Amino acid sequence: MKQRQLGKNGPMVDEIGFGAMSIAGAFGPADPETSNKALDRVFAQDHPHIDTALIYGP
Repeated sequence: MKQRQLGKNGPMVDEIGFGAMSIAGAFGPADPETSNKALDRVFAQDHPHIDTALIYGP
């Protein structure tokens, strides 16, 4: 998969990442068990790129 650099001196990451907004409850209540299963699958990838933001919540 193609990679891009984050910022001027940041790390190289895959162009496509996992959007964590869905497990933070932005689209309705989030189920912790389902969220953990999703994160387990993301971390099982060779190059996990998780898109996060403080605005997503805890």
